[in-house]
Amino acid sequence: MASHETSLQRYLEQERARLHGTLSTMGVHGHYSVSLELERVAMMSHFASQLVQIDHALRKLKSGSYGVCEVCQGSINPARLQAFPRATACIACQRRLEQHLDRH
Repeated sequence: MASHETSLQRYLEQERARLHGTLSTMGVHGHYSVSLELERVAMMSHFASQLVQIDHALRKLKSGSYGVCEVCQGSINPARLQAFPRATACIACQRRLEQHLDRH
């Protein structure tokens, strides 16, 4: 594996470990108001979503398909991947996806 891919894999695995730790500590709680509990659940959901994205990126890295847009099959710009290693779509396709979601 190239050194960039090794660094990327190490980063993604560290992020996964950090999020697992955060989620496990968030499960321990005392007395909360309803609004704090809803906020905690929303944060746990967000972190769990990030874990799914990290695991997906690690699988793509191992299979050799990391950096390939899942929508158009084109290359994802390396600068985008550096800024957001969990990206699964190129910028053009991501914009179209977000515009579609905004309309619905």
